[in-house]
Amino acid sequence: MVVIDDEFVQKIERVTGTIIERIVSYQSRRFSRQDNPLTTFNGATCLIRPAAAGVSRIHGLGIMEPWEDGMLYSLEEILRASGALCEVAMNPYASTSLSHDLLTNHWTLAYWIQVLAIDLENRPVGPEYPSSATIHEVAGKEVAPWSIILARGFEDHPIKAQADPATHRRAAKMVGMHCYLAKQGDTLVGAASLNMADDFGVMYAGSTLIPHRRKGIHTALLEHRIRYAAKLGARYAVLMTFPGSGSERNAKRLGFESVYVQPIYTKSFAEQN
Repeated sequence: MVVIDDEFVQKIERVTGTIIERIVSYQSRRFSRQDNPLTTFNGATCLIRPAAAGVSRIHGLGIMEPWEDGMLYSLEEILRASGALCEVAMNPYASTSLSHDLLTNHWTLAYWIQVLAIDLENRPVGPEYPSSATIHEVAGKEVAPWSIILARGFEDHPIKAQADPATHRRAAKMVGMHCYLAKQGDTLVGAASLNMADDFGVMYAGSTLIPHRRKGIHTALLEHRIRYAAKLGARYAVLMTFPGSGSERNAKRLGFESVYVQPIYTKSFAEQN
């Protein structure tokens, strides 16, 4: 059982910040030293991209108190120069005044993320989840078909970047990333990934092709990554998904517990540049 307290929640937030830093480390060749995309603001990790390079992301906004008048204006000045769409992931302990500031300044509450975790050290080790699919880790030439299957499995996902194979091909090259394909016979039916950071195994992405859903493939991919994360020495596995989704239900069947729900706000600065 996971001991859910302030320290554990903040550890998850720090791990997420570490993964953002890894994204930047891999993509750094796309930026000059004068245009470094990674910075911090009020303790939050900020990935500031030009519009052509994708969505800017602020993770953990509000981690430091107090949230003072004028801070959002300063942050928006930085974002306005990028001309990109920006996502803000609020720190779970952020002041309510921050949410008010965002909404007042025309940010949109786009969606919520459910963060779940499982204690691998105290999880009973039973037989593998029964599934008709075989799962194996991929590398090299198999990364391309892996990225295509993962993206196709996200065709109906509300976050459109998840349906882009190039997004996943880039992610596959990050430090600590492990990629998996699921097959039924000779047919590719699903894909997933795992990122190891500190003593956490983060379930980075996982999808099943639409015709092959409701056959236990997503759960099998999740259970396979749980076992591998434990083998690599992770104390916890973490999954981020939408509240009430099939992914959340599958995770809870395997022993994941809800830790917190995180609001995601968005605003486009394209027309303001």
